[in-house]
Amino acid sequence: LFVRGENGAKDYLLILGPEYDGETDWNTAMKWAADLRSADADPDAAHHGDYSLPTRAEQAVLLGNLRDLFQRDWHWSNTQHAEDAGYAWFQGFGDGSQHLYHKDNEFRARAVRRLII
Repeated sequence: LFVRGENGAKDYLLILGPEYDGETDWNTAMKWAADLRSADADPDAAHHGDYSLPTRAEQAVLLGNLRDLFQRDWHWSNTQHAEDAGYAWFQGFGDGSQHLYHKDNEFRARAVRRLII
């Protein structure tokens, strides 16, 4: 998916990656996505080395364009609450809403890659 860069950043392609098996808390989801850089985590992903959870804004783009490729459930973003680092944003791929919740809660997670163009 084509995404416009914000605040002078370059535009990029957002590439949908693997999905976490089950539900997990935010910290584990963040670590899981970062570990996709390792051959031990996902041999098919190892050569890319740049997976992460999508931002809150990217999740809105994914919802609008690839909703059918997601389980109709809540998915963590990599975006923390601006004023309380104990909370992070998540996207509902069933009802389309975004909310904040404590990072200890368990939701689904889907990794993405960004290819600068």
